[in-house]
Amino acid sequence: MQVGDRVKLHARGVSVFLIVAIDEGQASVLSERKVPGAYEFHTPMDGLVLADEADCSD
Repeated sequence: MQVGDRVKLHARGVSVFLIVAIDEGQASVLSERKVPGAYEFHTPMDGLVLADEADCSD
């Protein structure tokens, strides 16, 4: 995965996030939904799933 990819936090996730930075196995992500109070946060890379892959899994 790389900066600019759309991801979900896990395979059954509903929300989609945009990777805005990567540092030492951590991704900084930002919600794709335009809502008040949206903010960037850090999450481990190993749990992320590309949004298109997550949408196809079940």
